[in-house]
Order: sequence, then C-alpha cells, then structure tokens
Amino acid sequence: MSDIPLLSVTELSCIRDFRTLFEQLSFQLNSGEILQIEGVNGAGKTSLLRILCGLLPAQQGQVYWRDESIKHCRAVFHSQLLYIGHTPGVKEELTAQENLLFYHSLSSQNKPVNKAIDEALEQVGLYGYESVLVRHMSAGQRRRVALARLWLSNATLWI
Repeated sequence: MSDIPLLSVTELSCIRDFRTLFEQLSFQLNSGEILQIEGVNGAGKTSLLRILCGLLPAQQGQVYWRDESIKHCRAVFHSQLLYIGHTPGVKEELTAQENLLFYHSLSSQNKPVNKAIDEALEQVGLYGYESVLVRHMSAGQRRRVALARLWLSNATLWI
C-alpha cells in the first residue's frame, strides 16, 4: 500500500465578496476514506468542493492528486474524478436507463452495459423505474439517477 495520499490539501484559503470563507485548511484523504463537509449556508462548502475539483481557484494553498499539484496533472486528475454538484446533471427528456446508457457510452468500460445499469439502479433504489422519464420523477429520484453514475464509474475520487 502506498504512503502517498490520493488527495491532499495544504493551507487552502478562499475569499468571496471580500469575506474569508475558510483559511489555512489542510487535510489528506487516502483510498477508502470519506470526508464529510458541513456548515451553515454561505460557509463555503460549495466553494471548497469546486476548488477541490479544480473548477475554482483558491486564494492560497494547493490541492494535490497523488502528490502532484492538480494544476500540473489536470487531465489525469479529471479522468479519475466524478463530481456531482447541486443540480443532478441528468436529461429530463430521457429515462433513467437512457441517462445511464448515455453516461456509460462516455466512458471506456468493459462492464456489460445492461447488467451494470440494472445494478446501479438497484443500488440507489430505482430498480423498476428504468423506463420512467426523469421529468416525471421526484427531485429525490432525479438525484438518485445522478448518484447511480457512481456505480458505473471507474473514477477513484467521488465528490
């Protein structure tokens, strides 16, 4: 097992609208570990997640992927990252199965597609909903269609 953490953050600071959201934040995550981000509205949770993904620059500090700055290994880092933000990122005019088929087609995986999609939908409690248009689903079910991508992904880091 490698001693190099998958993701590490050193002295990260974020300022928005002349307000310091967080400063000198440092941590590291190894394979299999989970980090839960909590805070009141406006505390900087989404800003932190976007900085961790390389979607937003930090005022100070660095984010490292396997001991290399994500600024220098952007393509490799993003190929190993699955980010699900506030919006589910699914097409409402498609069914749950069609959304997952589309996602699966974007990756180069060897999993049998129909079996993998059925398993993903079962994992998120949507088995039996594969033919329902996403626009007819509740907000929670839409979120679960997005989360089902986790089971189809080979990504090492889920945010």
